[in-house]
Amino acid sequence: MGKLTPGQATKLVKICNPKGLSWTGYTTSACFRQPIPQRKIHYLWIKNMPTILRTRGYRFFFYINGHHPPHIHVEKERSTAKFLLKNAELGKSKRFNASEISEIRKIILENIELFKTQWDEHFTN
Repeated sequence: MGKLTPGQATKLVKICNPKGLSWTGYTTSACFRQPIPQRKIHYLWIKNMPTILRTRGYRFFFYINGHHPPHIHVEKERSTAKFLLKNAELGKSKRFNASEISEIRKIILENIELFKTQWDEHFTN
């Protein structure tokens, strides 16, 4: 199999599983007929996490295989968190301190309509 371009890689994965992607143990695929190199898996993973907003060093995004209830993921450097869109309630957090959590929650509340609209566009058929 030759080298994949970014567009080809994303299209191949979407063709394989158009309803959503499950990445657990996703090192080989019948679509590719051979193992996918680990660096490609990482690249495909990033390509399939649409960024909704970047502000103040935070990246707000969805996983393409998102599930209910509606929520948004946020990352900054090595820190990550997940917030529910219903009320900007913290679902889980790793490495963010209390002041960062408060700042993120404020950003989410300021942009809640954007996040809800984007969620509906990505996950409603």
